[in-house]
Amino acid sequence: MSASQFNAGRAHGEGQEKADQMMNTACDKAGDVSQASRETAEQAGGFMQQAGEKVSGMARDATESVKNTIGLGNEKTTTTTTARQTRAAKK
Repeated sequence: MSASQFNAGRAHGEGQEKADQMMNTACDKAGDVSQASRETAEQAGGFMQQAGEKVSGMARDATESVKNTIGLGNEKTTTTTTARQTRAAKK
């Protein structure tokens, strides 16, 4: 084997090793991005669920307030608006 063939074989091996290292690094980065994406999606989903529950609660409170105002509400349910209206009516 000549020196040029030896050097070519060595260069090829080193190039292959470098390519493998770069591929492993790229795969690791892709895995990190994928994990971060999943975590962000979970956080966004949690936020949206909390916001939905808050809006639902506000709508329920508003419905009960209107029912109490027109006399169709459950007497056990008192909201701030209903309490104010009751105090105003007693005066």
